[in-house]
Amino acid sequence: MSQKVSLELYRVKLTDVLLLLIVILASVRFLMPWLMSVFFQGFRALPESNGPQLQLVLVAFLLQSVIILTALLLVVVMRRGLSLQSLGLVRTEQKWVLRGILLAIAAIPAVAVVNIVVSSLRGAPLENPQIDLLNPGSLSAGPVLLTLFAAGLVAPVVEEVVFRGFFYGWLKTRFGLPLSMAVSAGLFSLLHGIAILIPALFVVGLMLSWVYEKSGSLWPAIVMHSAFNTIMLGLLYTALFGASA
Repeated sequence: MSQKVSLELYRVKLTDVLLLLIVILASVRFLMPWLMSVFFQGFRALPESNGPQLQLVLVAFLLQSVIILTALLLVVVMRRGLSLQSLGLVRTEQKWVLRGILLAIAAIPAVAVVNIVVSSLRGAPLENPQIDLLNPGSLSAGPVLLTLFAAGLVAPVVEEVVFRGFFYGWLKTRFGLPLSMAVSAGLFSLLHGIAILIPALFVVGLMLSWVYEKSGSLWPAIVMHSAFNTIMLGLLYTALFGASA
């Protein structure tokens, strides 16, 4: 990261950071549950078809993403005169794109090990609530493509700009690398709102921060995040529909 980028992020105040955190937390903890309850109210008569419910969940998620990005732009970027480069959106070398994909593959067994440890410590199988939410009911093109668009493209871009580009970048202007990586990864895992997945998401967050730091660009982290989500969705759908075949 250049000195100019560091100085741009240094202009951001703690109050800006806290306000953005409040918006994200309110969106995750209150807006999404409210939207889902409203959307699902008209679909209670469709217990055997998850397709419509899934599509509405994804629409709610896309709306949440728009709100978070808008908050970042209004509360921080435009208000403090930041450039996109200050958030890490700069060109990168092709080798880092490939490394992002390879690290996404490496993250799969790492997450599996973390989840096994968590399950052992709890003395109970780990139940991921995302499985029910992302189950399209049938392997039809519409819900699957919409899921891939939301989880494989929108989520990686939004979350990397917010958690690595902004939070990690801002923390690094004030603290050392280890603390900045740990805190940004902690925010990333906590603000997903799924307690059982916090340890695994924390590990993924550390890996994404490392990729961003080493490459000097947010794009390899976005590629890694996108590849990781896409692979996980592929494994999920293989398990769901392979078992029923």
